Amino acid sequence: MGRPSEIFDPRGVLQMEVQNRRVHTFAAYIDSFNREPGRYFAFKTAWQDFDPVADGFRALFPNLDVVYLDRDHKVEQAVSLFRAKESGVWHQPAIGPMQVPKSVEFNLRRIEDILDELVAEKVQWTAFFTAKEIKPMKLFYETIAQDVRAAVAEIAKQTGMELGRPIGPRVGYVKLADKVSKAWVEQVLKQHLQLT
Repeated sequence: MGRPSEIFDPRGVLQMEVQNRRVHTFAAYIDSFNREPGRYFAFKTAWQDFDPVADGFRALFPNLDVVYLDRDHKVEQAVSLFRAKESGVWHQPAIGPMQVPKSVEFNLRRIEDILDELVAEKVQWTAFFTAKEIKPMKLFYETIAQDVRAAVAEIAKQTGMELGRPIGPRVGYVKLADKVSKAWVEQVLKQHLQLT
């Protein structure tokens, strides 16, 4: 299934990929992925990064299958995203040295801003899927966190893709949420529910 990357993210991945691929136009950039070996090309994207190509996506990816990753617990997602942005630690592979995030102070306003952005992004994706008559496979973060191997197998089944090799037992990531995250989620919920 390849190694999905955020190839449209202009804040980092796209810039690095453009340098690595030694391309100068967007067409050459996309074509460079097409020339890679393998039957499948996968990428992940946020709405803000996909929006510039949304109108022409069928010309770029005529056989596109969409897997929409959602999350049941938006406040937990906002807290997680805030901590990642502030600490610089976005994920921790199951295998490898543990990263030590820098200390982060709770900031209700910033977490609420991120929560608003997450809700707006969901609205934009929903509108896009409706306008383009796309029925994505829907997958929840909580399902992946519970059993990443089953989630990947289900993606392969739903999209008709073949797994290149069996999924190992230690694939995936360590959950970064901890008791600090839980306390912050409770603080946000308390504020939103006007509890004392």
